[in-house]
Amino acid sequence: MGNWTWFAGAGLVAGLSYLLGHRSGVAIVVAGIVGMLVDSMLGATVQGKVRWMDNDAVNLAATLSGAACAALIA
Repeated sequence: MGNWTWFAGAGLVAGLSYLLGHRSGVAIVVAGIVGMLVDSMLGATVQGKVRWMDNDAVNLAATLSGAACAALIA
C-alpha cells in the first residue's frame, strides 16, 4: 500500500464524521495523518530496539499523538 492510502483513510473518516453532523473534518484528517506518521516513524526507528517499545507502545504513542493534535486544532 502506498502513502496515498493514509490520506484516503483519513479522508474517509472525516467524510463519515461530516455526514454525521460534525464539522471538524480538517482536524480529523490532520490528526489521523499525524497519528499514522508517528506510528510509522516509531515503528521504523525504535520498535524492537528499545526494550519496552513494542507494537502496543507504538500504537499507544500514535493514538495519543493523533488525539493531542486533534485537541490542539479543534
